[in-house]
Amino acid sequence: MNYKAKLNDAQRLIDEGRPKDACGALRPVLEKHLKSLCAEQRISSEGKNIVGLIHALFDSKVINHLKKGIFLTWLNFGNAGSHAGNEDISLNDATFFLNGLADEVGIDSKDNIISVEKNPDARPKPIDPGTESHRHALISAFYLSKFDHYNLGLGNQGRTFTIIANLLSVKVNTLKHYRDHFDPHTGSHRKGWWQTELSAQFADILQEYKDHDESVLRKMVLGFIKQ
Repeated sequence: MNYKAKLNDAQRLIDEGRPKDACGALRPVLEKHLKSLCAEQRISSEGKNIVGLIHALFDSKVINHLKKGIFLTWLNFGNAGSHAGNEDISLNDATFFLNGLADEVGIDSKDNIISVEKNPDARPKPIDPGTESHRHALISAFYLSKFDHYNLGLGNQGRTFTIIANLLSVKVNTLKHYRDHFDPHTGSHRKGWWQTELSAQFADILQEYKDHDESVLRKMVLGFIKQ
């Protein structure tokens, strides 16, 4: 596959104001790149879809937890761009996908939105499923409710939710609902679920972290997604 030609095609679609089509065009480039990574590492890609390729690379410690989440985010954009009826792709989303993928395949890009450290010796452990992951999601939702997404440096609100949700193995809408539950209790400009009483697990998080500084909680959240 001629990566440069494909990426140039995607850039042209972005320039024409067609981000959804650009993301659809980038999806096969992502798939080809993932298959190439698997081949280089002698990981079987036979019968695997893109999600399977990403998980295979992660399980083999070729990519870390943060890179896994970014790949899954790009895939979400590519899937939305490849199917009719999904119109919620912005020019920023398409540019984020294009620039990140260009960097991945070794084509110069000056406008990367998220810079991921390329350390082949990194061996971060994934977040364990179950109660720990759920607690991390609650703390992340509390942070997003009280301080919003700006200081995390993960991009706009949509990308921030997508990246955190993917890395903590929860649905994006679930993470948003968690934030909405905290909103009436954090001084948020959003009304949130003001008519719903906090459950014990939410109340515990609120009580434990309500007096923490933004910088402290930010470090915690970024720590969760970079494990």
